[in-house]
Amino acid sequence: MFSAFEESFPTYAHLIQQIKKDDHTEMARFLQNTEAKIMFGGVVRSFRTKSDAPFFTVHDAIYTTRPEKNLMRSILQEVIDLWSIPTMVEEEIHPSPLTPSPINVGMNRDSSGLLHPSGLM
Repeated sequence: MFSAFEESFPTYAHLIQQIKKDDHTEMARFLQNTEAKIMFGGVVRSFRTKSDAPFFTVHDAIYTTRPEKNLMRSILQEVIDLWSIPTMVEEEIHPSPLTPSPINVGMNRDSSGLLHPSGLM
């Protein structure tokens, strides 16, 4: 898989190889720390000041109740703009006949196909 990535994005691939050359854990820590700052320091903190609705996070997505989807979408877009992350907000609706299902409002690939923000490329 990396060879396909390297062919499509040689500059990023070289950068990743240089970072991981001696110790890959530093890159992993940096990416995890940055993702946590974006999702918890930005999105979750803002959402909690505006809503008491339940939510849970899974990497670069946040699940919440249907009534809060527009608020979550708005907050995600604000954070994307603030951090200048080249991505877009995308949502999934999972229908359920028995219980109201959560809405996944998260960041997705940008127009070039790069993954954001969990990959933070």
